[in-house]
Amino acid sequence: MSQTMSAAQRRKGLNSIQVVAHALKYALMTSAYTPGQTAYAVTHEASGTNYSAGGNAVSGAVNATGTNKSYADIADPVFPALTCADFRYGVLYDTNDSNAVVLEQDLGAQNVTAVDVTVTQPTADETHAMIQL
Repeated sequence: MSQTMSAAQRRKGLNSIQVVAHALKYALMTSAYTPGQTAYAVTHEASGTNYSAGGNAVSGAVNATGTNKSYADIADPVFPALTCADFRYGVLYDTNDSNAVVLEQDLGAQNVTAVDVTVTQPTADETHAMIQL
C-alpha cells in the first residue's frame, strides 16, 4: 500500500494535525480519483451496499513522539459486508478542518461483494506509522 500526505498537512506539521482532538473520517474513492487533493469531496467517491457517503468515522487516533520522529496512527478502518464494484483509494480527512485531507492511500484496484473490508494501517511507531514527521 502506498500513501502520501498532502502538502498542506506537511506544512502544518504533526502538532496541528492533532488526530486525537479532531473528528476524522476514512472514505473510499474510485480509480477515477486523482491523489493530491487538499479537501475531501464526493467527486469520485465509491458507492455500494453498506457504504455511506463520506466514509466511516475513525477511532483509536494517537499522536506520539519517538526518539527521532513524531507520528500519528488510527485504528484500522472497517467497512462491514461491503459490496462495491470499484474502489482504489482510501482518504483520511478531518471534518473539523474544512474536510482537509490528512492522508491518501493507494489500496490497489478493488471489487468486492459482501466482504468485511479492513484497511490495515502500518505499525504505529516512528519507522512505520501512517504519518511521520
